[in-house]
Amino acid sequence: MAGLFFLHVIWLINTSDWAYAAKDLRIKLPLLVLALALGTIKLSRDDLKKVFVALGVGIFVATIVGYYLYFSNPMVKMDPRSMTPDISHIRLSLMIVVFIGGCLEFYSEIDTKWKLLSVIAILNACVFLYFLQTLTALAVLFGGLGIVLLRQVYIRSGTVLKIGVVTAFVAVPIVLIFAMKSYYTNYYELADDALPLLDKTADGNAYNHYDTLQIENGNYLYANMNEIEMVEAWNKRSAEKINYRPTESDLLKYRVVRYLTSKGLTKDRRGVELLSDEDVKNIEAGFPAVAYVEKSGLELRLHTFLHGTHLYITSGTIQGSSFYQRFVYWQIGLTLARKNLLTGVGTGDVKQSFKDAYIDFPIFIEPQYRHRAHNQYITFLVTFGIVGLLYFLSFLGVLIDRWKSERLFLFFAIVALISFLTEDTLETQAGVTFFSFFVGLFSAASAKN
Repeated sequence: MAGLFFLHVIWLINTSDWAYAAKDLRIKLPLLVLALALGTIKLSRDDLKKVFVALGVGIFVATIVGYYLYFSNPMVKMDPRSMTPDISHIRLSLMIVVFIGGCLEFYSEIDTKWKLLSVIAILNACVFLYFLQTLTALAVLFGGLGIVLLRQVYIRSGTVLKIGVVTAFVAVPIVLIFAMKSYYTNYYELADDALPLLDKTADGNAYNHYDTLQIENGNYLYANMNEIEMVEAWNKRSAEKINYRPTESDLLKYRVVRYLTSKGLTKDRRGVELLSDEDVKNIEAGFPAVAYVEKSGLELRLHTFLHGTHLYITSGTIQGSSFYQRFVYWQIGLTLARKNLLTGVGTGDVKQSFKDAYIDFPIFIEPQYRHRAHNQYITFLVTFGIVGLLYFLSFLGVLIDRWKSERLFLFFAIVALISFLTEDTLETQAGVTFFSFFVGLFSAASAKN
């Protein structure tokens, strides 16, 4: 693990941006410090349990803060990242996932009181992850538990149980995919009772039909529109005015259009007048459709994911979905890697290399969404070339080999490996510390101790 830090030091020779390189070395310092601090001690299994008790206390405090923020401000569910101030919601959720693994590992070894606390802690963690809407955390949780379970079943169980577990492991994702497809069909495809394309409003003015591809709750989003009537009626009902000038006004107009569509109303004077006072407050607060008011937690996250999918299918835009944006990040990262395959761009030049690559990339990404690879393997390949990536993969392979008989340690390794697919876990202070701490901790508490 210390070698990963020295890899960054060695690759300074290939660096031109020394200011960013210094910042990156500071971020990566836990790789060295925790390797030395935890790699030179031995911990018993009881010591390991105490660490997980302390982790559980910290997570409990974090969830209380998150619940308070969530329930004191209804708009937090539109941006659940604000539930975790001062730390990435992904990093916190990964800590929660590892904590759940620890609770399950030690459950059979503790007395009744601690078993009860463990059950409560796991339930609290799962509820918090539900409200936090982190699909990444749920993917690594069920992926990690599933792989460890498959390994245990393969080693110790009979043929019938093996077939049953494998079948369940395959069936659950298939059922989820079909359920999401059914929801998509019901919400984002034209309904049988959808408003038809109308000619004139109740006031006798012509409707505009700009687009019949985008759908909201079974109705045309950009059809049956008379913007003059809609804006005049809205400005009479709300203190939040649409005036066509500020960007905020454009976003408000977009919310009004979506909200009216989701209720099956025309986008004109009559449609706005049919909105209840509660509907007006919801639009002013930032809710773009009725579904965002009615849904919460993971259900809302799946809805927003499908909305991003709908935008991608109908208009080719990726601005509304972090999932589809990642494919662009990976494309840019792999393009940079091919240009610098052997030695990479250097420790300090990753940020500027990505920034330059976005300028010439054929798909436009708004500046606020121009991130790095969001894939730790690609980031290592871009930074250090094939040599650095092979070192990183070899290091992970050694961890898997050494920990293959230890369920908790193996679970953490799998969680880390899966998280690396969609996140630059080792590019932030919290992510580096998370990874370095548990690698050092589990090495210090290996089975021989």
